[in-house]
Amino acid sequence: MTSMSRRPARRRATYLSAAAITTVACCLAPATAGAATRATAPGAPATGATFAGFLDETACVTANDCWAVGQTDSQFAAAEHWNGSAWSMVPVAGPPGAINSWLPSVSCASRTDCWAVGEYEGSTGKQVAYAEHWDGTAWSPVAVRVPSGSVLPLLNSVSCASTDSCWASGIVNGTTYMERFNGRAWTDVRSPGLGSETDIQRVSCPSATDCWVSGNRGIGSHSGTLTGHWTGGAWAVVTTPTSHNPGDRLVGISCHANTCMTVGDRNANPNPNPLAQRWNGSAWTVTPTGIARASLSAVSCVSDGTCMAVGGTDGGNGRVFTERWAGMRWRVVPAPTPAVSKAASLVGVACVSSMDCWGVGNYVSTATGDRSLIEHWNGHAWSVVS
Repeated sequence: MTSMSRRPARRRATYLSAAAITTVACCLAPATAGAATRATAPGAPATGATFAGFLDETACVTANDCWAVGQTDSQFAAAEHWNGSAWSMVPVAGPPGAINSWLPSVSCASRTDCWAVGEYEGSTGKQVAYAEHWDGTAWSPVAVRVPSGSVLPLLNSVSCASTDSCWASGIVNGTTYMERFNGRAWTDVRSPGLGSETDIQRVSCPSATDCWVSGNRGIGSHSGTLTGHWTGGAWAVVTTPTSHNPGDRLVGISCHANTCMTVGDRNANPNPNPLAQRWNGSAWTVTPTGIARASLSAVSCVSDGTCMAVGGTDGGNGRVFTERWAGMRWRVVPAPTPAVSKAASLVGVACVSSMDCWGVGNYVSTATGDRSLIEHWNGHAWSVVS
């Protein structure tokens, strides 16, 4: 199965064996940055913006300091860094004994403080949620504390408002759970207040006391979009205009000051259309999007009036699709798809300014299979970075 079939939802199908469906005991110790023994995953090239595999998310500290994370085709976590002139692969220290790993999300509080989250499979066949920390020199695996009796734990999104305030969302025992970092250790939040049958896709924290999540709630005829808000106390569900619309889903979210934008798709099967909603400080409203058979997977806003959203056509199995928000409505922005690809999609985006955005994802090469994809927006046009 190619990664294209996993789009636009950011969480891919698990690659673990049936033996992995067991009770998990956390296996990295202690749960502090840099504490674990480094064991760099094999098979990743040393440099280059493209590799065999895929990228899931990107985050920028400045215009000259960005990260992108994902997985190589050898099923080990991958990280790439932008230094202002070129992207290059940076070794990721896998947990000792890991036979595969994956990092779907990254967030940075500073040049010397970034977190990536995901999962790995240990030598015993158990799936374990974990985090990686960047200290300015190297990536190191860090333990997270999942609820006891956890089955197939996974962290799929992280957002850090400061060096001592991060939130991560994930799945355990088939339902959503949250993790919080207080500057010393990660702890699980057993009852985040988001209800049952929730599927959180992404978290965005504009400040240490203001965080949002986007995703879906319920199944079948009871399904619909979901957003949740945290202001220092408990998480609370916030109703959206599509909260009770089966087939509608939210994937990406980006918050700036008191406003947020969240994106996804409507009528996901069989022919999705872009969906975007805006939080104005008191309520969510649906914002007009370009009419297209496409899905949006991620969004990045640098101000209330400037956002970029990325995704793919045909549910992520067609061509790269992007839209730009300029304060009133979304407008489709042409973006290139690699000429040698059978399918391509961008699933992560980070904007430093209205003139500087990075989009990441992957494409399926007609010759070599899955390849990572990085594209850049210079304020006028998107271009593929090779």
